[in-house]
Amino acid sequence: VVASDGVTIDLTEPQMGWLETSSYTNADGVFNIFVFWGGWADRGQLNHYELCLGASDAACSVYADVGLTSTHHYRLPLSNVILYHQVCLQAWDGVRLHTSKCVEVIQMSLEPPIPGWVANAPATHRPWVPGLEGEGCYWGDWVAPPGTGGIKYYQWGIGLRPN
Repeated sequence: VVASDGVTIDLTEPQMGWLETSSYTNADGVFNIFVFWGGWADRGQLNHYELCLGASDAACSVYADVGLTSTHHYRLPLSNVILYHQVCLQAWDGVRLHTSKCVEVIQMSLEPPIPGWVANAPATHRPWVPGLEGEGCYWGDWVAPPGTGGIKYYQWGIGLRPN
């Protein structure tokens, strides 16, 4: 901020706050992304926020001027096998200075994991798996599709069909 003869000029860009996302896929094939932010400030007054969703901060495929809200919801069709997206938020003040922050939010694949082996034999019959004792269900060598960050959890059950 520069002041002279009673005139104040704002030369500072807005201060960054926090930026978070949450996402899920509907049964109808729509990918939902929720973007939340807060704590952004300016010495003068914030004018508006702009959101960009794209493959990188340099490639914006979906743009939204969201005013002075603090949340936004994207509904995107599932058109690619693997989607790589990040959300960038820009905070603009009244003199057209801005600050931006980007968050990588999605690495999603529409392909299932590649199956490995599954066995319910006692661990003593499988010497290549050290440290397992007793009987139960054991599995291994399952592989996640490239670019997905791995398998988050496994689910198994006993019954006539999988859940």
